[in-house]
Amino acid sequence: MRWTLPARVAMAIVLVGGMGAARAQEAEDPDDGVYSDEGSVEVGGSLAVSWTKDLFAVHLGPSVGWFVRDNVEVSVLTRLSHLRPAAAVATTSGSVVLEPSFHLPLSEARQVFLFGGLGVGVGYDGDHADLEVIPRVGMNLEIGRSGVLTPAARVPIQIGRHAGPADDEVGAEVGFAFEVGMTTAF
Repeated sequence: MRWTLPARVAMAIVLVGGMGAARAQEAEDPDDGVYSDEGSVEVGGSLAVSWTKDLFAVHLGPSVGWFVRDNVEVSVLTRLSHLRPAAAVATTSGSVVLEPSFHLPLSEARQVFLFGGLGVGVGYDGDHADLEVIPRVGMNLEIGRSGVLTPAARVPIQIGRHAGPADDEVGAEVGFAFEVGMTTAF
């Protein structure tokens, strides 16, 4: 029997549709922890505002991640910051960081995870580029069918010429930040 082109296309549509329906049915299984399974994608970010009498800061941090294996994610974390010191000119800086992380399920239902990651990337403030190394630990809390709330602590380490004791010397600055992010997993 010889298959015509329209018959082949129709058969391919039926097969692909059947595989998609089977995958959707698997994803609806409450015992199936879709969030940290291999192939899952996570898209979202964080927004932070902080102020003191000397400084006002807004941080926007879009991110995208992909689980390359169960519980192992590789993410691209970006950050755009606008700082307005009381006695100086406002500055805007940005960074791009690649962060591998491990997500350990803490519940049988796989809705609560402890995670740790180590990001490495580059930051730029308009005048200076620096190397950024950012260890981060926190929790992933699934909310609803695809939302993930992520409170985390991070320790940004910036290494570059502007961080040294003089403008021409390389040095390091270490900080601490607490952040809360919201993402969608699919």
